[in-house]
Amino acid sequence: MKEPNYINIRSSNKDFLCCLNHDRMVHNLRGKRFIHEVDIEGLKRCSMTEFGFVNSALRKKIWPLLLDIDSDHIINHHNAIVEHKDTDQVAKDVERSMWRFTKGKSKLRDQKRAELTRIINAILSLHPQLHYFQGYHEIGSILLLVTNETLSFAMLERLSLYHINDNMLPSFSEVSKLLSLVFPLLSLLDNQTYQFLNDSQVQSMFTISWILTWFAHNFDELENIARLYDYFLSSHPLSPLYFSVVLINHFKSNLLVLECSYDVVHSFFSTLPEDLPLDKLIKQTQQLLEKVPPKKLQEKSKISLLPESPMCTYPYQWMKAMTLKSNGGEKKPFNVYKFSFYEMENTNNTSKTIEEDYYKKQIELIEITQGAYRSRCLHLVTKLNLSALLADEKPHSVDELAKKLRVDATTLHKIMRALSTIGVFKHHDQVDGVSSRIFSQSDLSRMLNNSFTRDAILYKSGDCLYNGCSDIGETLKTGKASVGSGKGYSTIWEYFWDNPSELSLFEKGMTGLTTPLIPYFLGMADFSKFQIVVDLGGSQGILIQEILKENKNIKKGINFDVLETIENNKKLDRTNVDSRFSEVVGSFFEQVPVADCYTMSKIIHDWDVIKSKQILETIGRSIKPNGKVYIFDLILEKDRDFYTYRTWIDIDLWHSCNGRQRTEKEYQDLSSSAD
Repeated sequence: MKEPNYINIRSSNKDFLCCLNHDRMVHNLRGKRFIHEVDIEGLKRCSMTEFGFVNSALRKKIWPLLLDIDSDHIINHHNAIVEHKDTDQVAKDVERSMWRFTKGKSKLRDQKRAELTRIINAILSLHPQLHYFQGYHEIGSILLLVTNETLSFAMLERLSLYHINDNMLPSFSEVSKLLSLVFPLLSLLDNQTYQFLNDSQVQSMFTISWILTWFAHNFDELENIARLYDYFLSSHPLSPLYFSVVLINHFKSNLLVLECSYDVVHSFFSTLPEDLPLDKLIKQTQQLLEKVPPKKLQEKSKISLLPESPMCTYPYQWMKAMTLKSNGGEKKPFNVYKFSFYEMENTNNTSKTIEEDYYKKQIELIEITQGAYRSRCLHLVTKLNLSALLADEKPHSVDELAKKLRVDATTLHKIMRALSTIGVFKHHDQVDGVSSRIFSQSDLSRMLNNSFTRDAILYKSGDCLYNGCSDIGETLKTGKASVGSGKGYSTIWEYFWDNPSELSLFEKGMTGLTTPLIPYFLGMADFSKFQIVVDLGGSQGILIQEILKENKNIKKGINFDVLETIENNKKLDRTNVDSRFSEVVGSFFEQVPVADCYTMSKIIHDWDVIKSKQILETIGRSIKPNGKVYIFDLILEKDRDFYTYRTWIDIDLWHSCNGRQRTEKEYQDLSSSAD
């Protein structure tokens, strides 16, 4: 027996492996024609597996096969068009179509609209018994965007005469019956969800666009709709209704936390998220179809469709007549296998291990590139004060949160879900339902309600540092700080002096970073013998105020910083500040107040060896006998638990101001070198 040939068609990280058992079949798949003698049932099963038919190139070949379309015998529909009763309405609807799928492609949009108009008018001209309905053009647009005008005409004609024929009757009576089946089917799937909707008095009318257009009206991403069409074209014509019921129940946890009222529930279903787990929902839909077949559903609900309804006559006669014969008359199977890097078939273990290991390593590298998104997303939710809305420690729907924040719910969902993977927010039902829209507080997000943490996050992920990251290539070339170079500044300090609002954010951020550490500083240092303590570069003065609070023996505590910072501090509420507290303007490179103790928190690390030595020498000229200098800073490599954090802070410092993290020995060498 001849060994099969293989074609490996890649789409991103998805693989669709076609196992073909005939040289001629390989030629036809790669060429203009596609062999008709295929295993249709195998294709239908494939539509229910992960990724379905994967991409438009394969769909263009497979969709017509599922509808028994012979591409060699499609009539020229251009010649069939005549004026009909719905000509004007078709023109109006088509004129409004395809915006979502052709953004920025006006020529393509105009071309496809003209093609769609011809297709619909030809079908309605050829079959005057068919009545146009609004939404019909949306089904046609999906077929057209995935295939071409000729194939789309043939497929839409076939669907109009069979799968969706109930929608094209003179009245909507059969469509009303279909909608009446939604809640009875839901009650058989999950009575609790059904009861909630029933109590809300919402009607199944909210599903009408789902069912009539096969969800073409409800998603902005063509890939999502095409994935559903893979399944709908492969299964019972009631599958869009069954999928709708499964989808409703998918939102169960989101629904049950809502107010049980018509307005709230109807509004909830008015838009659908783009990131639904479609493969999972399709499998559940097929299971429901098998558990409650359409005939059984009609019996249980006591709602009977017309005997001639396509919902009752499926599978159609032309389906039964489809053969699996090759040119030689011998039945030859067409096996379709799909795999990902983690689930491979027909491969040996060695190649699987190599490719899987390669893919995992590649993903690790790609995840590193996503660091900018992590920073910016954290900045956005912090700036929105989103965590405050979760302070009641209860689960909340992302739609509810988005409404309160006046932001887009789909984008907020994506941001919160991504942040939840790194511990910021708790995403409910992540194991069984990856697209749950319910979130609550986590240990990390809870910290965002702390003003010091908020300020630190807003500074570290703010515009100054975030936008400045693009300049690090300049630092790599020259070794000079370049955060502000894009704006014409040689150092970040010059940028701050010229931008008071950014300086204020920096001061708040540094206060936020320092405040949680103050108890540790006070535990390490003994201030009981000092009368005057100066905190150099003390920003908002939090450290010196805490030192005064804990040490009543100190006569004076001075917050020493540059003019711009001290001026900013005048805006702070100082009504309850200790009377021993004062602020002095100056530069620690020139002169500092006389004192017997100096503290510096996260100051020395901002400067190179020369500048750091200069600071220490300035202190040396003013310090009293037996005085002391406390440097509170991170020591590189001292604690391996925080080594990663410190090494990235080191890059941050070098890039922004040519500062650096130092080892314990480097600090010792620095202090001993100062005169």
